[in-house]
Amino acid sequence: FLSKLQSEGIIAGSLIIYYHYSARQGRMGALAFHPGLTNWILKDVRKKPVDELLGFAKDHRITHAIVSDRFLLFLADELQQVMPTLFDLTDSMALYYWRRLGMIFRSRHFSGLFGFLRDYQTNLIAEAYYGRRARLSSVVSPVDKLWLDRITRRKSRSRVWMNGATIHTLSPVKKIAKRLIFSGSMNYRPNYEGILWFIDNVFPQVLAKHPDAQILVAGIDPVPELLARANDRIQVTGFVPDLAGEIARSSLYIASLLSGGGFRNKVVEALLNGTYLIGTSISVEFLPAEFRSLITIADSAQDMAAAIVDYLDNPEVYGDRLRLLHEMVISQFSWRNRSRDLMCLLAEAQEIHTLQRAGKQFA
Repeated sequence: FLSKLQSEGIIAGSLIIYYHYSARQGRMGALAFHPGLTNWILKDVRKKPVDELLGFAKDHRITHAIVSDRFLLFLADELQQVMPTLFDLTDSMALYYWRRLGMIFRSRHFSGLFGFLRDYQTNLIAEAYYGRRARLSSVVSPVDKLWLDRITRRKSRSRVWMNGATIHTLSPVKKIAKRLIFSGSMNYRPNYEGILWFIDNVFPQVLAKHPDAQILVAGIDPVPELLARANDRIQVTGFVPDLAGEIARSSLYIASLLSGGGFRNKVVEALLNGTYLIGTSISVEFLPAEFRSLITIADSAQDMAAAIVDYLDNPEVYGDRLRLLHEMVISQFSWRNRSRDLMCLLAEAQEIHTLQRAGKQFA
């Protein structure tokens, strides 16, 4: 795959590095509760891949680095000593685990709680450690930045770098009357918990008013609990080759997420494909206020059902909102804009690196 990208001129080159450690070192590294301690334990075995990477960067005259894999943040720590480096943390894991903990207590399903709390602690400490060590870091939404800043107390070093979307011209598509759609990876807990909540608590109220309504649940690897709920009104498809087409043909997009964080690609995809959406506050929290003011937000099962029924009764009423939302997505979420944002981040990383090399302090 990397060779193909290189032959097409999309990337200039690639390097695959490996490192191996003994079973004893692996156990010690896994048991270490702090990334700094893990890095110290594995320092010797990591020296070779670090040297390979630095040599590769030198040979190819690489001037900036972006590290987007949390398991490789030790490399970012090394790279920022020699070049401007962006720690691309993507989502705040502190936010993800905190919301997941709330779901556990609300549902009163405490099996596996000890393991969950261990993972929560591990991720929280790692995020705090690398977030504080990073001279510049990024996350994909303002809410994730808020949580990252809370645990690192390094507000001036974090930035929001959102995802983009491929902009395309909308072709006229006939909507399937009263078909709702929800999409995403159906083995991802916030996704399947969100749609299960909708199916169990919201959809029966919708069917009471619109018995001919249906919902399409599209996405890879649906969990057994979701497959078990499939019937003539609830279609669980698994992988869909033309997801954009299915969204475009649906009357309404449902964004019923109750947990998680980050950038909600599904919300932007719905608006890009000309489908209005109704969602929870968590589903649309990453969007600017001017977007949220045009989207129907409902956090209780009763409110969401009432909003959906109102939409199905009068879909034409929402036409102006949808057109405006579509235009706003095109103007704000293009990859051209995201590329421009990245270049600004790299320029800032360069400035910070220059100051650091000069022995000057930065916030």
